[in-house]
Amino acid sequence: MSSVKLNHTQCCYLDLKKNWIKLYSGIFNKLDSILGLDLSDNHLTEIPMGSFDGLSNLIYLRLQNNSLGLMTSKGLSEGSFRGLQLRYLDLTINNFKNFDILTSAVTPIYTLQNLSVEGCDRCAFNESWRNLTNLIYLDLSGYALDQNSYKDCHITKLSSKTFINVPYLRNLSLSDCGIEDIEPETFAPLNYLEYLDISENVRLNFTGAEKGLRGLNATKVKWLNMNHIHSDTGLGTMITKSLFETFIGLPLEELYLDANKLETVEKGAIPLLPGSIKRVSVTYNRLALDDYLIDIAMEDDGGMNLLSLEYVDCSYQQAFSILLLETQMEQVSKARKRRDLIPGHTWLGSSLIIVIAPPPNVKVIKFSESSWRLPLLAVRFKNNSIEEFDLSNNNINSWVGPIEGLESLKRLYLFNNNCVKLSNSFFTTFRSLEVLDISQNFLGDIFNNGSHGDVFKGLDRLKYLDISLNRIRFLQKMIFNGLSSLETLNISQNFLAEFDVDFSSCMRLGILNMSQNQLYVLTNDVQDKLETASKNVPVTVLLQQNPLSCACDALDFLSWKVTTRVNVTFGKGNPCRNSKGENMELANFDNTLLTKMKKQCTSYTLVIAGSVGLFLCFITVTLSAIAYRYRWKIRYLYYAARSHRAMKNSPAGYSLVCAYDAFICYANEDANFVRHQILPRLEDQDGLRLCLADRDFVPGVSISENIVAAILESKTSIFIMTASFLRSHWCKYEINIARVNSIEKDTDSMIMVMLEDIPNNLLPLEILELFRSQTYLDYPQTAAERETFWKALSHAIQRKA
Repeated sequence: MSSVKLNHTQCCYLDLKKNWIKLYSGIFNKLDSILGLDLSDNHLTEIPMGSFDGLSNLIYLRLQNNSLGLMTSKGLSEGSFRGLQLRYLDLTINNFKNFDILTSAVTPIYTLQNLSVEGCDRCAFNESWRNLTNLIYLDLSGYALDQNSYKDCHITKLSSKTFINVPYLRNLSLSDCGIEDIEPETFAPLNYLEYLDISENVRLNFTGAEKGLRGLNATKVKWLNMNHIHSDTGLGTMITKSLFETFIGLPLEELYLDANKLETVEKGAIPLLPGSIKRVSVTYNRLALDDYLIDIAMEDDGGMNLLSLEYVDCSYQQAFSILLLETQMEQVSKARKRRDLIPGHTWLGSSLIIVIAPPPNVKVIKFSESSWRLPLLAVRFKNNSIEEFDLSNNNINSWVGPIEGLESLKRLYLFNNNCVKLSNSFFTTFRSLEVLDISQNFLGDIFNNGSHGDVFKGLDRLKYLDISLNRIRFLQKMIFNGLSSLETLNISQNFLAEFDVDFSSCMRLGILNMSQNQLYVLTNDVQDKLETASKNVPVTVLLQQNPLSCACDALDFLSWKVTTRVNVTFGKGNPCRNSKGENMELANFDNTLLTKMKKQCTSYTLVIAGSVGLFLCFITVTLSAIAYRYRWKIRYLYYAARSHRAMKNSPAGYSLVCAYDAFICYANEDANFVRHQILPRLEDQDGLRLCLADRDFVPGVSISENIVAAILESKTSIFIMTASFLRSHWCKYEINIARVNSIEKDTDSMIMVMLEDIPNNLLPLEILELFRSQTYLDYPQTAAERETFWKALSHAIQRKA
């Protein structure tokens, strides 16, 4: 490819990577609509002066994986980027051995904010770089982009003068640069620095980091990544007070110390952490329970210096040491005999309770997959705000408790812990719990003996419960009684041969997963309770890979499956054997097969006597099923016919021309967004014609007919997706009518706008299907990205027109 031709009026981002483009003056002439350009992997060895003439609005330029640093006389020059107002420039993987030619080409770009280029020992920032007062992001890191591309950064040493000429940086990445030494005060000139990444420099270690971070308190660093700055081989490491002393005075909020063979922290170091710290991650280490932990969590004032700390991740401890806690447990055992008082413990009746005082505002604690094998005994948490506790994938095989003081706990993960012992009252203290995952344990014997009927008592806020993969053969009838907020129940992959459980109090239950058990049928009582629940919310029952019966004793169950509003899913490849020994595919079980089965299970006399009634019943059920299946199409055709008839009889006459560019579908709670954001932009600024219910609907006409008419008279329909939208009956009506209209006209006439981040488990199945087949846009949270969003939305509307 040697030249560029395109309809520039329709282009915002031009992707020309992986070609053989040769640049020359005027190649991009008159392409002033281009905002972004990617010329990566084009074997470029030079950028002649004037190559980018015509790209007057270009702000993003990617030149990754070329050879601009090989030809020092021609690769880049002072005029290479002439006339550009770039904000983002990527020059990684270009073999720069120094920054001489890079300096002459880049420093005239006064608008530059973001620069990515590999660092090297001879790559220096001279005084010319001071002209770049807008340069706030500098990425000098090295890492593998894919199997064939690697950002090769080599900076053996950083001096106190390295960054003196780029003082306006806010984000600096030095990851994987082979750094071995950092002089004190290296980062001191960066008074505006907020994000610093020195991870993956395995020769640096904590000693080198402590030296290099001296003077960091002259910056505004709030995010610091020190992951993997130790070699994977050798002895374990310790964080010293002198390292954390470098953080004094910093507004530090997030600290990452993953994969450093960390075993312990010097006593007295933790209190040196800034009070602003919110997030700490020490995953993939070798932490031992030592005095530092007791200082934080075993004293009355533990963690009080960490008032802002909200998130702690200690997962994946590769060789977790519990020697100190085991010694402490022995001390507890002896004290229990003597009823002695020991530090960090208190007596409650005849029980000795461990008292833990974590930092008061911590919300999330993760300690998964860390070989923890001690039992969960009596513990009391003081003055805490913990909402999520993750102890999954350990070996905690005994849950005794009681665990008190976790009044704010909403999410508890204890799956895959090989648990064989569970106290009947273990969960009763977690009154605010919403998510409980205790799958992949050995709780079957505990539930099978019928002694734990109240194990979930008091969890009236619980929404998600997973007890799958527990070898459960029997559940007590009232085990789920009182779970009034339960929405999802997963009891799959157990050994249940029958399911005779009362879940009538679970009025919000929407998903019941009973797949991979030993079930033959669902009893009439369970069917009735599912029917009742389906009156409040759509209910889905998963029964895949169960040895379900198609014999005569299962006739009531199979009849219910055909007629119920409950979505009963068997899955493909799940046959059952009928009374004659014939295999039947449950996934295809319908009225026809049901009728055949009823004939087989009824005597010849009853078949003759009731043939007429059975035929009428068959016709009624079939028509009802057809009407239910095509209910939205029927409504659409009915109101569409009325709308066409009204148009023909109107004084203006009948017209097939669409009156609007788009019909805006939204919940009443989102009306302000539509009036103050969408209308000013799409109508006033872009000149589009929009249809709004509260403005353009015809008075005196039913809402249903108004909706169908609006969709018919609009070229496309835009849906403002929020939680309020999902709760609105009329919003659901609009989206279903629009789906039918799209199918009938064989056009893609729907655009989804995600105004809020809605988890997939909260989305109805029909809307999830739309996201797989229809266009959708995410509404940006930052003002900087919204202009691109509005342009994309306006373009999508005009394209569909």
